[in-house]
Amino acid sequence: MKRLNDAMFLDQYEYFAKNNFLTYQFTSKGKNGAIEKIVQYSKLTIPGVGTVYNLGFGDLTSDGRINDVVNSNNGDMEKVLSTVANTIYDFIAHYPNQFIFAHGSTPIRTKLYQRKISQMLQIISTEFEVYGLEKAGWVEFTGTEEYKAFLIKKK
Repeated sequence: MKRLNDAMFLDQYEYFAKNNFLTYQFTSKGKNGAIEKIVQYSKLTIPGVGTVYNLGFGDLTSDGRINDVVNSNNGDMEKVLSTVANTIYDFIAHYPNQFIFAHGSTPIRTKLYQRKISQMLQIISTEFEVYGLEKAGWVEFTGTEEYKAFLIKKK
């Protein structure tokens, strides 16, 4: 399966999957040292869409939870986001007919994610359907509107 880093030579961290490919863990290494990161896919129901998997992401806390509001400022944001994006390929390989729901924990992060999806849309759209949430509901992602959340599904 072609991954983002294969297509665009994007650097990423090595990660490992656990919990039936619902949780992924990797270590960010940057100016603030080594920071454990976690990506977690959890089932939820969205009215009008049905069952989807929420993509949760953040720093791994000492009690095993995700802190998705912390700003690690480790100087490796591109590499971290590339790693998170590539877990989608692995997740979809194990759950091929599922929608993935994503949004930022803050409006600024949602805008960042939209910008990154827009930058990679030409590659992403070859394998995935991408939708954005507007006031009127879910629409095909074009990157020209401001979205509140995103849905991704394997074509």
